[in-house]
Amino acid sequence: MYAKEVLQAVIWDIDDVLVDTSRTYHESRVAALHVIGLSPERVQEALAVWNRLFWYFDQDDLRGIVLALAHELELDREHVAMNFDRVQEQYDAVWSIGIPPIGGMAGIVSGLHACGVPQAVVSGGDPDYQTEKLKSAGLDIYFNRDAIVVAPSNSVLAKPNPAGILKACAVLKVDARRTLYIGDRISDVIAARLAGSIPVYFDRIPSAPEVRRAPEAGSLLLENPQYRVVGVDGLRNVLTKHFPSLFI
Repeated sequence: MYAKEVLQAVIWDIDDVLVDTSRTYHESRVAALHVIGLSPERVQEALAVWNRLFWYFDQDDLRGIVLALAHELELDREHVAMNFDRVQEQYDAVWSIGIPPIGGMAGIVSGLHACGVPQAVVSGGDPDYQTEKLKSAGLDIYFNRDAIVVAPSNSVLAKPNPAGILKACAVLKVDARRTLYIGDRISDVIAARLAGSIPVYFDRIPSAPEVRRAPEAGSLLLENPQYRVVGVDGLRNVLTKHFPSLFI
């Protein structure tokens, strides 16, 4: 069904697929926690709490997360609140440096581009910020502006709704059924399935549980990717299967 000669395009998620967002989040949190005065041992404990709080807080609610973390770890909340401006400053300083690409991913994207394979991105978040991530990683040059689809927007609902993938396919003038969609979340897999595309689950860290992933009490057919790849080497193997001239 998915013979290599029938595929027309590749569509990407951005965060933790093309760019190393998790690494930047980690470094920014560590910088913020050092302002509070935690020892290295307590920083690791605090990071675990921070990840847990993601179940309840928006990831951009830094003040709410830090104050909840101080409560959980029985820190001096008045001290933390008084120093929050410095916490914010150190947190933002890491992001201002820019988000690097996932190691080896720039070569894959540029290789597809050199082979004439149409590419697009479909991601969530703020359109300008997501585009800036691609720019800071040096990847924006491989995507037409119209082929950068960020949802939710006025016309496109967020994944797992398939509207973003279908819009990207329309921009590229390709058949969704002959398109790979590469993402790192189960919601990406579901969106690709609903669009009729071929879902590739990019399992960068297979031992790490997915944040906000649904309970395992019964798997849906929609949750199953066509390919589950571990790291850039695994992804390269899948792409070479469908685009054999890619790494010659």
